Amino acid sequence: MNTAENLPDRINQFIDDLVAEKIAAKHLKLTPSDDLQFIQSGLMDSVGFLEFLTLVEDEFEVELDFEDLDPAEFLVLGGFKKAVMASVQG
Repeated sequence: MNTAENLPDRINQFIDDLVAEKIAAKHLKLTPSDDLQFIQSGLMDSVGFLEFLTLVEDEFEVELDFEDLDPAEFLVLGGFKKAVMASVQG
């Protein structure tokens, strides 16, 4: 399988794994679904989100630009994944 073909799966799996680790570490009863709100759910605070963002940027060697996005979109798991995918695919 071509790396480009499985890129969406790699991105989704990496982000889902990070979220699952954070849920487990905080002993929260959350399900990592696309509508999971990072900050409002208590999963992470603003500093935790920046750390999470840095891990994702480092993994996929991109710098995400959220200037044109509504925070309501990228602070939710599904919207965040879409933003990462768009940045990685250029």
